[in-house]
Amino acid sequence: MPSKNIRICSRSFRLKFDKNGGASFQTYSDKGRGEIVIGLKYPDLEEVAEKIVHEAVEAILATDDKRSYNYTGSHEEPNYLFHFDHDYLCSFTYKLVDALVSSGFFKIVDGRK
Repeated sequence: MPSKNIRICSRSFRLKFDKNGGASFQTYSDKGRGEIVIGLKYPDLEEVAEKIVHEAVEAILATDDKRSYNYTGSHEEPNYLFHFDHDYLCSFTYKLVDALVSSGFFKIVDGRK
């Protein structure tokens, strides 16, 4: 299956499309590469875009230590909590735009016209 790259917090993650899976992300070390896998079971491009956004947001938040385990949920299927303030949100949006544009699935157009 084809793969591309996506930038997450200035790190290059492989954006891989897998015929079997749903969607997930994995990091290989604190400073190393990571991987976002999107399953090809989603025939609609809008669903693929939603999965890319979901995994990019989660990867950014995890990389920036804004994700923690919620141990009140099941240990087999972790339930994560995300925590950040408005100041962080202001820097997060730049990271998200960079990740999405770098994926090749999103582009910025001037909608003000």
